[in-house]
Formats: sequence, structure tokens, C-alpha cells
Amino acid sequence: MQDRYRVVIGPPWSPPSVSAEDLEGLAAALNALESPAAAALNDLTADMVELAFNSLRPKHRQELLTSLGIRMSAPRRVSNALCRDVLARLRRESRQHACSCGLRGLTVTVMNQVGEFVLAQDGEAVRDPVARWGATLVRATVFAWCNATVTGAHILAWAADQDWLGVTVGDEESARLAAVAAAARSLVEAYPDFASGAATDDEPALAKDGKPERAAVADRPGTSASAPETTAADPSASHEETAVASEGTRSKEGTTPEETCRQLESALAEARQTAEKVTDAVMDGRPPQDEDMASLAALSTAFDDVEAVFRAAGIEGVPRRLADVTRAARAHRTARERDLQAREPLRELLNVACRPDSSVAAVAAAEAVCGAARRLLDVPVWEEPQREESVALAALARLIRLGRQADAATEILALQAQVVRVLPTCAMAVLIAPELTLDQPVDGDPRPAGAAEAYGTAQPADAETTAEHGTVQSAAPTEANAPQSTAMPEVTTTAEPVHTPDADADADAAPAADCEPAPPTSAAAPVEAPAAPTVSPAEDTPVREAAPVADGATDEAAAAGVLARLVVERRFGLAHHVARAAGQVEPQVAALRLAGAAALLTSGDSQSARLTADLLQEYGGYAGQDTEGSELLLLPALLRTALITGDHAAGAQLKALVPRLPDRLGEAATAVADRALSGALLIASPLVADVSETETRLRELREQSRDLLAPQRLRFARATEIAKRWLAPGDGMLGSLLTSVVGDDRDALQQVREQADRLSKLTEVNSEIDRMDRKYRSSSSKPLQGSGRQDLVHLVERAVSLVKEWCMAVDGTRRDRSDGSRAVREISSLRQSLLDGREAALGELERLARRPDALSGAMAWAAHASMEELFALLAGDSVTTRHGGPVDPELALNAELLKVQDTHDGQPSLGELLTAVDRSWQDALDERLSYDAFTAARDIVDLAGRGLLPAAGAGEFVPPAEAEIDERETARRAQLRKAHSDLVAELHRAQADGAVTEDQDLGLQELLADARDRLGGTGRHDLLDVRRALEKVRSGLPAFRKQAADRIRARLDALDPSMEERAQVLRRLETNDLATAADLVYFLEIGEPVPEIEGGESHLTEFFPAVPDGLPGGIDHDLVELVRSGGKHPMVPVLDYGGLSTDEAALAADALDEWRALAATERKDRLQVAPTRQVPPLLKLLGYDAKSSRPLDDRSQHRREYRLFEATGVEINGRAKAPAFGSEITEQGGNLRVMMVWGRPPAKVVMSWAERDTSGASLLVAYFGTLSREARVELAAGSDRLQPLLVVDDAALAYLAARGNRQVSAATQTLLPFSGVNPYIREKRGRIGGEMFYGRDAERKSILDPRGTQVIYGGRGLGKSALLADAGERFTERRPGYHQTVYVNLDQENIGKGSSRGPEALWSVLLRELTVAQVLEDRPQGRGKRQEISERVRAGIRTWLDGDSRRRLLILLDECDQFFEADASRFDQTKKLKGLGSDTKDAAKVVFAGLHSVQRFSKLASNGPFGHLAQTPKVIGPLAPQSAAELLVEPMRALGFEFKDLDLVNRVLGYCSYQPFLLQMFGHRLVELMHRKRTRRGAGEPPYEVEVADIEIVESDAALRDGISAAFKDTLSLDHRYDVIANVLAYHARHHGLEVRLSDTELREECETYWRKGFEQLDTEGFRAYLSEMVGLGILAPNHDGLGWHLRGPNALRMIGTSHEVEARLLRAEQDCELQESIVKEGRPELPDGRPAPLTNTQLDDLLGERSNRTRVVLGTTASGVADVARTLRTIAGSIDGWTLPPVGKPSVYKQELTGGRPRERRVVISDFVNYRDPVRPETCREAVDLAETLLPATPGVTRAVVLVTDPAQLALWRSLLTGSEPTSAAPVALRRHDHRSLRGWAQRVEMFHTEDRLDRLHELTGGWPLLVDRAHRLHEELGDPDEVLRRLAGLRADRAEARAFAEATGVYAEPLLAAGYRALDDEFKDGLFDIEGAVTAVALKIDDEDEARWIVNCLKILQVFDREDTQLRLEPVLRECVALGG
Repeated sequence: MQDRYRVVIGPPWSPPSVSAEDLEGLAAALNALESPAAAALNDLTADMVELAFNSLRPKHRQELLTSLGIRMSAPRRVSNALCRDVLARLRRESRQHACSCGLRGLTVTVMNQVGEFVLAQDGEAVRDPVARWGATLVRATVFAWCNATVTGAHILAWAADQDWLGVTVGDEESARLAAVAAAARSLVEAYPDFASGAATDDEPALAKDGKPERAAVADRPGTSASAPETTAADPSASHEETAVASEGTRSKEGTTPEETCRQLESALAEARQTAEKVTDAVMDGRPPQDEDMASLAALSTAFDDVEAVFRAAGIEGVPRRLADVTRAARAHRTARERDLQAREPLRELLNVACRPDSSVAAVAAAEAVCGAARRLLDVPVWEEPQREESVALAALARLIRLGRQADAATEILALQAQVVRVLPTCAMAVLIAPELTLDQPVDGDPRPAGAAEAYGTAQPADAETTAEHGTVQSAAPTEANAPQSTAMPEVTTTAEPVHTPDADADADAAPAADCEPAPPTSAAAPVEAPAAPTVSPAEDTPVREAAPVADGATDEAAAAGVLARLVVERRFGLAHHVARAAGQVEPQVAALRLAGAAALLTSGDSQSARLTADLLQEYGGYAGQDTEGSELLLLPALLRTALITGDHAAGAQLKALVPRLPDRLGEAATAVADRALSGALLIASPLVADVSETETRLRELREQSRDLLAPQRLRFARATEIAKRWLAPGDGMLGSLLTSVVGDDRDALQQVREQADRLSKLTEVNSEIDRMDRKYRSSSSKPLQGSGRQDLVHLVERAVSLVKEWCMAVDGTRRDRSDGSRAVREISSLRQSLLDGREAALGELERLARRPDALSGAMAWAAHASMEELFALLAGDSVTTRHGGPVDPELALNAELLKVQDTHDGQPSLGELLTAVDRSWQDALDERLSYDAFTAARDIVDLAGRGLLPAAGAGEFVPPAEAEIDERETARRAQLRKAHSDLVAELHRAQADGAVTEDQDLGLQELLADARDRLGGTGRHDLLDVRRALEKVRSGLPAFRKQAADRIRARLDALDPSMEERAQVLRRLETNDLATAADLVYFLEIGEPVPEIEGGESHLTEFFPAVPDGLPGGIDHDLVELVRSGGKHPMVPVLDYGGLSTDEAALAADALDEWRALAATERKDRLQVAPTRQVPPLLKLLGYDAKSSRPLDDRSQHRREYRLFEATGVEINGRAKAPAFGSEITEQGGNLRVMMVWGRPPAKVVMSWAERDTSGASLLVAYFGTLSREARVELAAGSDRLQPLLVVDDAALAYLAARGNRQVSAATQTLLPFSGVNPYIREKRGRIGGEMFYGRDAERKSILDPRGTQVIYGGRGLGKSALLADAGERFTERRPGYHQTVYVNLDQENIGKGSSRGPEALWSVLLRELTVAQVLEDRPQGRGKRQEISERVRAGIRTWLDGDSRRRLLILLDECDQFFEADASRFDQTKKLKGLGSDTKDAAKVVFAGLHSVQRFSKLASNGPFGHLAQTPKVIGPLAPQSAAELLVEPMRALGFEFKDLDLVNRVLGYCSYQPFLLQMFGHRLVELMHRKRTRRGAGEPPYEVEVADIEIVESDAALRDGISAAFKDTLSLDHRYDVIANVLAYHARHHGLEVRLSDTELREECETYWRKGFEQLDTEGFRAYLSEMVGLGILAPNHDGLGWHLRGPNALRMIGTSHEVEARLLRAEQDCELQESIVKEGRPELPDGRPAPLTNTQLDDLLGERSNRTRVVLGTTASGVADVARTLRTIAGSIDGWTLPPVGKPSVYKQELTGGRPRERRVVISDFVNYRDPVRPETCREAVDLAETLLPATPGVTRAVVLVTDPAQLALWRSLLTGSEPTSAAPVALRRHDHRSLRGWAQRVEMFHTEDRLDRLHELTGGWPLLVDRAHRLHEELGDPDEVLRRLAGLRADRAEARAFAEATGVYAEPLLAAGYRALDDEFKDGLFDIEGAVTAVALKIDDEDEARWIVNCLKILQVFDREDTQLRLEPVLRECVALGG
């Protein structure tokens, strides 16, 4: 293929002075290029097409699509799929037709900008087009548009200076481009100041309106003449194509086909004579003359000329034979004459107009007629459809002339029918023809444009014909006087081709024809330049236009005309939507829809019958309104409905219609209405019915009802339960109805119909849902809303729809069972009477059709056609049944909506509806398929097959085969499946990052799940919904990520991070690693430093490759002497031994010399190597001190090649970087295998020898010689399959002698990168070596400190056991031989509750372990009295410790949970163990470790062994960030793997939630991956980089993900309360975002909603204790600021589970969660006088807190012991070391203490507002709270807990704290009464009231009130008689004054409203039970304020006036009796 370029002269492309010769050089250079436009087109992408397409004007977009054969409306924004289609068609056009016109159409805007930029005037700022469009698109534009012109030369010269012009071409093409550039630059120099369009101000742009202006085009010389000839041509077209001439165009002499035939006849005659000459010459044996042969050869050209002229005239397929072409030419002339005659009336219709006072509809009708006439006149050659339209237009002209002539009624009706049938767009003009007039043209030839030229009678050149629709210019002289080309002046025309629908249809078939509108001229023929008619601009003739409207008319005005037209065409469905959108009155809108539904009504079609019945009912509601004007529309509809269905409603409507109808029509309506109302039409029908289809439909309805009765699984459990109850077959609301349908119980028809009608109302359905919801909903649950309620509503709608349709079908069958009764005869008479009045009725409608009002006439016309159909039904000429089964009437009625939308149930705009009027069904189908609306496409095809497609004339629409749609859908389904998979993966990444909230996540998951179901289901599903769903997800994910990133940025902005910290977070946000960014911000919020990676000492980079490369000869005598002298190696600077002391240098030199000597051992002497003498010295430089060695290869055949020894008694100097060469050697008894290798074998051989050792133990290879760089890399790549292996060679030993300091850490750092060691553990339960233990410094210190904690606890797998092991090793290493550690795992010893051994068995285990440790002597007891084992052990420990003052003992007991359970309730064994410390003066210490219950025993048990606060348990939670980073980075670095940047480390830490065992699991898999990676790398060298792709691969490991999630959930399963709390916060985070917090109260309420039993008995402080525990376990973030609780971060949220898992877990909490029974008893500490404290241990912990700044406000009364709170705190905490409770007396002191203190000091600032001498003002308390929140210590490490003690005098403060009306971080702590358990614990300790009867009586008389319990204690101290005490307590109820004083002490009289509220509850409930809401209601009725009542009830609850029994409350009896007595 070769793009051709032409010489184009004349403006706007060249100045007038330029000649063709000037441009020939550029043309030749351009045409030498190899298809440059096509090559540039191949480089384009769909994105570039999208960019160019979106820049086009709407008209140009439509033209481009039409020219490419894409039949669809040009979209506002093009899709990627359409761009790919456009690009493919452009390339196909380029290949097949050598045409780049499509590319030019695409790049109109680009070319204009290129021209503006290149030809810009001086000083004019124009944007560089490459910056906007890109180099590829600009290059394609330049090659598509630029011809041999001066403008093209300027553009080409500019392009040649750019790098992109020849970026993809070879050397030869580059040379050709250089020639083009040279030619272009010469023209630029010749015409430097030329600017396109500069001649006149109104010159068009280069590519205006999508087509360049015409200019003169010159063919290059050498084609046909010596001098070029000019003709009108398009310089932008592809340059050697012949255009299709428009009508009248003359391209050669003999323009008409007949003239061309005459020329051919002459040529044939000459050829015959010449042929005779040639024959004679041949017969004579002579050669023919050259001129004779040339004459014969020219004959073929003559035939070619005929074909060209025929083709231009539209004549195709004629044989190349004179007789045939002559016959065809005559036929063409006859047709043209006939067309000419037919065009005459069309010219007349161009001037149609309407009267001045006409309506807008008349104006629109006139425009429609003009447009139809103009369109036909613009078609050069008519086909049969155009001829039919011309006849119809002529009939319309006749109609206009007839006007309202009464004597022409019959003719008018016939003409109307003719026009409407062929030209429905002119239907409005038919109705209002009397309002139209035909004006005569002002001037001009009456023949259509081009006719004169076509028949050889062209006008003179200066003639100009003007018509109303455009201007026709003809510059064609007649043949007689035309000048020759040499004398002809340049001719320029400005005509543009017009795209009409017919032309568009042929665009695909002949793309070349569209490209060259003018043919080339011949040098031998006279030159003519006829112009095609110039019509209105394309903007005035849009491709898809509803109806032409007058200027200034609105859509509503246009709708009036369209509505009349639609009514005439009986397209009632679309008319109904247009009327509604245009704001027509509702009665008329309803009438249109009813008319459409009735037209679809057939016998046996229950669906249509039901729809019609519903519409009748709807229309009946307008009876009292203005329904005038629709009677003619309604009449045939009501008649048809009544006759087919017998519906009495139709009869009633007909009866009401009669007064507004003419006589005969009224009689027909009356007759039918009477029969319908009497029920006769229900018994028999005058129409023929088909019962079989009705019965078939009934069977289908029964099957569908049976399916619906099956159990329904809805989205919520409660909704499923309601549906199950409704669908119960017997008495279910829906089940009873559906059962009647399934059983075909027609006797119940009336009852079923009434119930169905009731359930059709949404209010009734909602009432039923509410009623059932109340029945099945628990008191704490929320009402059913959202999707659950919608599911139930949809279920009712489905059931009711089936039932109502069954009722209609049954009614139909009953009518068909006629028994020949009187009703049958009556109906027969009715049929006959209707038929007898047929002509009269139709005549009345014909007269009404001539009314002046357009819409009324349209209705009459439509009624006429409908009545004709109805009479045909009555006469039996047609039937009322429809073949092909039932059809959805809604679909048929709304079918035309599918022209503009993808479903038939939407609400298009008026503009869209007007577009639908004239849109073809083929266009609609193509558009639906392009939008994946396959259901809509199949609906169109199905309706077309049934003949139900509106406005589809016969043969106009040929639907595709079903298989074709299926094939296209299958291909599209595959594409969408891939897109779905990609989006699922992207959503998972977003979930892991915490980038989506619950609502967002749920919405996206539902979209993807719905798409998956539709894509994967077996049935057909519309891919439209799939595409829409995927597009929503695709657009939603980036938006949600941005929102999440913005939230993190907001948190970051609220802090004051350093620049480095901020940059670190922002980097993670930029890479979309939101989870890591959130974790980093979290640590900044809690003040934890962000981890840093320090470079540290890198032995690897110093050793490799410098030492192996610089020491190829290995260790020799010179090197030994160099070491001994402390010198520096001259070639390897790192081998500097100057830093060694003299002794160290001598030791190193001796070791190296020994190595050198061994290396020199001959083969025969290698068997004599002395293991004990020679092996240990070799290991010293590596950090291993071995006592001895022994051979392991006595029987080996390879002992002369290598020897295998085992070093024994190995002690390790330093800390190895991997357990395999550190702690594991110690665990194996200090044994290390050593292999000596001689002969410098290759690395593969060494590995193969090592593989022979099958022990699996760590192996050290002593390689005598130096391993080259390549050998070491090979060793690294292959050793991962071997046992742990280190290879030390001469180079490594020489390096370690200089830098290793005989430390194993240096040796392992140097050699591990060349091994396959993996130091991490793969599974959670793996043994962790001490080398892999990082962090926990504070916890370890506390364990080792004799006075430190004795209790550590934490979740599973958080490193408790590893901490104990590390602490034990460190303890022993402090003083080996003097410090002893004993570790016991109690689970492994089966000691504890539920195990085989009790707690006392622990002493036997200790006896065994201490004996092994040589603390106790292994000797049997004597025969004397046998001592208890516990006493024996304790005594033995004391004896051992007394033997040496340096001795210390640390006993570590792990997994103590069940031990404590078994040792309760007296804790005898625990107390003995704990007492070891005091017995030995802290020389012996016992540490207990376990899960969460361990710390509860230590802190909360009133009878526990540990003094409160003296033993603060240490929680083992996630690692500190820096320690976690070191655990990940340092082992990896030792293995030769370096992380590319710190962000990757943070990403892994966040993914593993900083939990050590998760990091171990991650690290193990990462090391495995890196080993495989370096194996694949081959030639790569360490250190190897860990990249983001490596992290992603490990993260995608399903086993790892499951393991991490399971491990996290193990922690949650420790206590089901943990699980519920975590899932509630996860649910909240997914709904509202991770940063949104819940207060204590809000979180507690939410938890209680899901698991009431688990939280109802848990007090506020106990709940806060759980939250604190979860902070320590790494689940929750701390609540230091008091703003609320939330999860630790997105990784915690991810590990808890997906949104569905979280929701399911919460919904199952009531069933699955169990309240763990524990014998831990919550107690209260004792005051010095023996009274129980008013605070529980839990409350004490909450008040005193951990080391953090917090504020607590105690709420109490005199009755609940508030006066003793401050004294309790000072008594308990003040006596313990490290605690400070400063006295606070004045505000100034209080302020000072808020900010004072020392680091790590436990400070409690107490402000006791209860015991002040003077009353405290409420504002003072409020100010104290505010100061506690704002005045914080400034010194790092200083914290304080603030406790404010208040009583009811501060109710204002209480209200703000309890209601949350004012934001504050202060939390309330309410004092509580004693319960039975706490009273029993106190009584046992003080040995009072210890019998059960007395305890019960004590609780009954005191009510648990601390005030009364204290009184009982004092009385017991005084009297010593518990029974007397109880008698005196009982006297309280008889003493009015005492009762009144006690009631006042409880606070119920503190405020009148409180007292009123209490009395209201007493009056209402007495001593009965009630709930909170009932209490609020009772108080609200009393005080008439519900909000105040709720506060009163909450306050009374704080005052402890209620007893709780499960979920119910009761007034506390003691107080109630006192109030009643005291008055």
C-alpha cells in the first residue's frame, strides 16, 4: 500500500502565486516514502484515539462513526472499547482502500492546533501540540493531512526538526524523510511569510468542520500531459482515489451514460477498422503498425471510462458489452426522467409553510415536510424506497392543496393512509394539512439541482440557482463553448458532502468514495468543474433527531408534535412516556398507557389482562377530574378490553364515556358496556378464544408458586425466620395464597383475590413486617431495616404478582365454559349489531379526524385504525390469540425505551424520548450490544420475531440470529471474568490496607459477588449489570483509597513529627501501602519511636569479594609472618593486623600456621591427623573453643580426600547470628561437626561431600585453599538444600584473624551469606533459639530483678516461653556455677485443673529438676519421719543458698493457668512458692507465666497469694517497633540479604502486627524465597536486595495468611469477651473508619447488644480492665487521651476477619460464646480497722492505673462509702515503694502536682471534694477535671493518675460524665454495694457471720450498702455476738429517724427530681421487676419530660438503688422500706 500525495495549489493551502512546478519536488519526496500515514496509524493506541475523539465536535464524531460503519449515536465520552473498534476500522480502511480519510476525520482538532502553532504570527502564544496530544498522534496527523503545498511544507519543515518524526523508521526511510525535509525547507525559504488563511479575515481554518476547504489540485507531471490541469479536489483526501460524483457531475467528455455509450460505439467502430488492418498484416506475415496496436489498446481504456461514468451515475453490474451498456444507459435515462418528474413536487414542498396563527405543532410539521423533501433531493440516485417516499410526498402535496374540501373526504382519507404508511415522520403534517400552504419559489430553475447537468443542458457558468434549502453553484460551461485546459482559469468551490442516512449506510461498502468527492480530469477532455449542491450545514441536520422544530421552540413544544405523530402511528407505549415527560395531564397519560395495553390484549393472556385491569383501576381514579379529550383514544381500548376479558370496570368506564361520544360510537359503547356490567361477557365472548394457552399459563403459575414455597434464605436470620413463617403452607400469610394456586383451588378465588389486593399495598406489607419483627426480635436488638426489610418486601411482591395473575387466568377460563345459555345468544346479537354499525362508526371517526386540533385529529385517526382491527376480530377475519407463548406486556409496551436505555423500566428524559422517536431498531440493537445489554438485545430480537416491535416496518429490521448474540456474549463474558478477577485481587489489597470502611467494603463485595454470580451462573444473566458493577468497583476503589489516605494524613497533621518521620509516612501513602502508614502514625501517636535500620558492622562487604580476589594463593609463610609482626597486607588493605596486641597476633599466627601445615598434608598422611591436637586450634579463630575432637570417618573410603570430625565440649564466644551455629550446638551437648577438605575441589564437589553426612547437624567445612569469587557464589546458590553449612577457607580465616576477634558473631556474619541456613522458625510452636530473641529488655530485667515482677502473662505465641528461656540463660551467664535456673512447663508435666496431677505434684517436679541442677542432693530420705516434699525442697533450697552467699536461684514456671485454678481457693502451694523469696531474703525467686487468667489471679483474687499492687503483672504483647525491626533486619543481613529500603521493613512489621512469632513465620518464608531467588540469579553476588516483589510474594502465601489469622484469633479465643469486643470494634471500623472511636459506654452497650449474658454482670471498671488487657495483647490501641477505643491498626482489622466473618461472628455470639467459669473471686481490700474498702480491686486498678496520664472521677454517696475512698487509696498504695500520693489541699498545689514528678515514679494525685470542710462549688469540680486534662507533665517519662472524689453535691458534673454532653477524657467510677460473694469473702477474712444463714441474713438486712456493712462490723467489734448484731440491724426498719437518715445518705433526696423519680418507680412497680425502658416511661409520666426521665433513671442506677436480676431491675428492698418509713 502506498499513500499518495498531490500537488495542491491555491488558498488556503498555497498562495495564489505558487505554481505546480514549485511543488513537484515536495510531492515526489513525499510519495517516495513507504506508507508513512499507515505506519503512523499502526503506532496509535486506543488511549490516543480516545484523546482525539473526545476533542471532536458532536457532528464530527457522528460523521466519523458513520463513515466507519459504526451505527450508534456519538457518545459524549467515548469508551475504551469503542476506541479500540475505531482504531481497528481505521487500520482496516488503510489496508484495504489505501485511504487515510478516516484518520483525517479523527485528527481534525489536532491538525488545526498543529497549523496554529506552526503558522503562528510573531508574538502570538500558541501551545505546543505535542505537549497536549503526544508525538505519536501528531506524527500520524502530519502524514495524514500534509500534501505538496506551501502550508504542508511549513508543517513538514517544523516536524523534521523534531525527534519524533522518524523515531520508528530504518536508515533508508530516514534518508527519504531527509529528502522530504529538504524539499519542505526550500519551499519555506521561498515563501517565508505565508500563513494559511491570511488572505482574508474570514478564511476557514485548515481543517474546519472536519473537512479542509477545497483548493486547486494539480496532478504530477508525467501522468497524462506535459502540463498539469486543475480541478476541484480535496487536498486532504487520499490522493489517487476516484470519487463518486454527485448528481450532474461531469468528469470526462460525455458526462451522461448515453453520451459515453456513443463514444464507446465510435471507438468500437474505429477498432473494427483497425482490427481489419492488424488482421491483414498478420495474415500477410507483416507486423502490425504501432499506431494500430495503440488504437486497439485504447479500447480497454474506453470501456474503463464507461465503467467510471456508470459507477458515478450509480449503475453497477453491467457486462462490458456495447449492447448491454447501451441498454443500461437508456434505462438509466428513463429512470432519471421519471425521477426528474418526481422531484418537481419535492421542490415545491421545500417551500411549505404554515399560516401565521398556526400552532407550534404546525411549525414543526412544516419543518418535518421540508426536511423529508430536502433529504430526497440530496440523494443523487433513487432506489425503490426513495421512490416510494417521493410518491408519498406528492400525495402530501395533494393533501395540502385539498385543504378541507368536503367533497374530497374519501380522497383525503386515502391520501392520509398512503402518507402515514410510508412516511410516519410526516404524520403530524397529514393531520394538520389544512394549516399548511405551498409557496412558489422566488426564483430559479424549477428542476432539482443537478438535473440540467445530468441531461446535458447545463446552465452558464455565471448562473446561480437559489433555493430555500441552500445555494447551488454551477461553474460548468457547456460542451460547445468550454475553453481548453491551458486557457481555463483556476476554479475553487466550497461545497461539502452531506452525510445522510442513506449515504451513511453505504459508507462501509465504499470508503474510497467518501474520500475523493471530485474525480481527476483528463488532459484530452474539456475541463469542467461542476459543484455539488451546497446544503444547510451539518449542524442543522443531526443524525438522530426526534422531529425538526422551529427556531426557539422548546422540547415541550416539540413534544406536542411528536405526541400527535406517535398517536397516529399507534405507538402508545412511547407516547405515554413522552406525554408524562412533557407534563401532560395525568388522565391523558394514563389513557395512552391503557390504549397501549389494550392493543396488546389477547385471549388467554393473563399477564396482559392483569395489566389492563390495573390500568383500568388507575384510570378510574381520574373520573372526577378533567378527562376530556381522551375519549376517542379510550373507546377502542375499552371496547377491546370488555370484549376480550369481560371486565366490569371496562364496562363502567365505557358507560361513563358515552355522553362524550358521537351517536353511533355511543351506541356501540352502550351496548358493550351493558353486557359487561351484567356479567354476560364473563360467560361468553363475541370473540374467538383459545383456551389452550390459558391452561398452559395456569400450569406455569402453579410451578412458579410451588418453587416460591420452598424455604427462602435471606440476608438476615430474622428476615429468614419471618419469610419461613409467611410461607408456611397452612396458615402462612403468603403460604396460604400460594397453596391455593398450587392446588388450583378455584373455590377460594374471591378470598384469594381480596387478600392479594390487600397485600398489594406497601403500607400493609410494612405493617406485617413490623408485627413479625416485634415477635422475633429480642429486647436489645434493633428493628429490621435496610436490605433485610427489602428482601421481605420483594418476596411479598413476587408472591402477590403470581396470585393476581392466577386470578385473572381463572376468570378467563370460566368465561370460556359457555353452555349455550341466553347469555350466548345475547352476545351473538351484540356481535352482529356491532358489525352492522361498522361503516357508520368508521365514518364518524373519519369526520372527527379532520378536526383542526392536531392531537384530537391524531386520536381520531388512531381510533379509526383500532376500530378497524376490532371489527376484523368480530368478523372473524383475525384471531385474538398470539402464537409463540405469553409475552411480558410491560416489555412490549415499553419496548421503544430500549432505543435509548438498557432496560425497559427506566425513566428517560424528554430529550432521550424525542431521540427514540426516529431511531432505527438496528441502531438501537447495535448500541445495546455495545453496552453489554444482552437482555435488552434479546428482548428486541424476540419482539421482532413476534411482530410486536413498534415502528418496525416490514423488511426494515432484520434481527441477527440468536447464535450470533450468544457468541458475542460469550466473548464479552470472558473479558469481564478477567476484569472481575483483577478487581477482586485489588479489593483484597484494599482490605488488607484498611483502605475501605465496612460500608464501602460491603458495597464493593456485594457488587463483585453479584457480578460473580451473574458471570458464573448456568442461566443467562445480563452482562450490563456486570459491567456496571465492575465499573462502580473500578472507580470506587481509588476514591476509597484516597479517602483512607486523607484520614491518615489528617492524623499525621495533628501530630508534630520530624521531617524524616513525615516523609516516611508520606512515602507509604504514595505507594498505596496504607496499612504500614497507619501503623507508623499509630506509633507516633502513642509516642513510640519509629524503627530505624542502622548500618552496623558489615563483615560481608569487607570480606567479599576483596579478600578472595586478593588472596588467591591462600595462607602461606609470608602471611603468617605478616600476622605475627602485626603488618598490613599490601594488596588487601582490609587484612590489617596492626590492631592486634602482641599476644593476640602470636595466637593468630600460630593458628594460621597450623592451618597452613594441615593444608600441606600429603594424601598418605591425612589419615594421621590428630583430632584432639589439631582440630580445636582451627576453631579458635572462628569463636569456638573445643575441648577435644574425635573422628567420625573411620570406615570412610574418602578419608584421603576429606576427613570428618566432631569437636566436643565446644564453648561459644559471643553471640552467633543463627541458632544452627550457636545455641543449637550448646543444646546438642557442645558438639560441632567439622569436615576438612584438601585439594581445592570445586564448590559442587564440596557440597556433594557434605551431602553424604546425613545427621542433619550443623557442619563446619575447613577448605584448605581459597575459594574463588565464582565458587563462593556457586556455594551460596546451592547450599540451601543441605544441612546448616559454613565453609571457611584460607581467605575467610585470614580475614577473621584480622577482624574477627575470635567471636562467633564475626564468623557467622562473614560466612552465613554463602550458606543455606534459615534461622527463623516456620511454625508457631517451633523452638526459638536465643540468637533470635530480640527486645523485651524491660520484661527480662523485671524477671531477673529479685524484687521485680513474679507474674508475666500474654496471649498465645507472644513470646512468654522464649522470654523465660532467654532470662534463664542470661541469669545463668551472670555467674556461671553460682546462678542456677530451673524451668518447668506445667502443661507438659500435666499439673493443674483437669489434668492427672494436682498442684502439690509440682514439688516432685522441682525436686527432680533441682537435683539435676545440683541444687539438691540426690539421696534418699532416712528411715525417720518422712518430710513433706514441699518442705524438703524448700529446706534444700535454703541449705544450698546458705552454702555460698554468691548463689542465686531462679525458678521459672510456665503455663500456670490451670495450676492456679487447681490451687484455688486457698492457694496453699502458690503461697509456699511465693514465700521462697522472703524465706531466702530474695536469693531465690519464683516467676509464674501464663495466659490472661494468671494476672487476674494475681490482681483480683481476694484470697490470692499476692499483695495487691506489690506484684504488678508484666504483660507480654507485641514487640516494640525497634526490636521488631531488628528481629527482621539483623538475621536477614547476616544471611546476606538487605532490604531495599526501610519502608519494606515497616510493611512487614505492620503485616505481622509486630508479633514476634508472626515475624518468625514471615521471615522463614522470606529466607526460603531469597534462597530460591539467588539460585535463579546464578551469577549474582551477595548482598542480595529484598525488593517489594519479594514481600508481595510472601504476603500472598495462603498458608502464611491463614497461620497469621489463626494465631491472632487464638489470642481472641482466650476469653470470649475479647472476641466480642474485638469484633464489635472491627464492625465499627469497617462501617465508620478505623480512626473513629467508641467510648467505654458506647463500646459496652454494643457488646451487650450481641452477647448480653457475657457483659451484663461485668461492671464498668471490670470492662475497662478487659480493654487494658487487650491493649497489652496488641489488639487495641491505648486510650491515653480518653477519646475512645479503636483497634490497633488496619493489620489487626485484617487479621480479625472480613466484614462477612465479623458480622457472622457477632450474630452467632449469643449461641457460640460461653461465659468461662472461673473461681477467681473479685474482692475488696481491707482497711486498717478490718472494714472492707468501698473500692473493689478492679476499681483500684482502674483508679491507680498504669504508667500513663489518666483522670478518673469517683461517683459515690455516704451510703456507698465515698468518704473512705481517699483513705483507701492512700492506705493501699502509699505504703508501697515507688508510689507517691502527694497531699493536695489548695488549687495551687493541685495544679503544681499535675505537672510535677520524676520519671518512672507511680504518682496519684487525689482531690477529695467530699471531705472538704466547706462545700465545694460545682464549677470548682468542673475546673479540676479540665485542669487534669490540660496540665500534663512536660518531663519525658513522667506520668500521673488523677482521682477526683465526688458525691451527689456535684450532680452537674455527674450529668456531663454520664450523658457525654461535654467532651472529656475523664472516666467515671461508681461505687457499688456488696454482693453475696464480696460479703462472703470479707466475712471469711475477718471471721464474722461465717455461717450461710447469717451471711444471707446480713445481706438481707444491709442490702450490701457499705454504710450498713460498716455498722455491722462496728457492732460486731463491740458486741462480739453476730446474732445480736443482726437484731440491731433489723431495728433500722422500725426507726423513722434512722430510716430517713439512711435514705438521705443514699442520695435519693439530693435533688427533688431524683426523689420524684424514685417515688414514681415505687408507685408504679412496688417490689416488682421492670426494665430500663419501663423505668424511663414511669418517670416520664410523672415529670412529663422523657430526656430528663432518662437522666434520672441513670442517676438512680449510679446511686445503687436497683437490684439486677438477669435483664430486669427491682428497687433495692432496704432502701425502699426506709423511704416508705421515713416519708
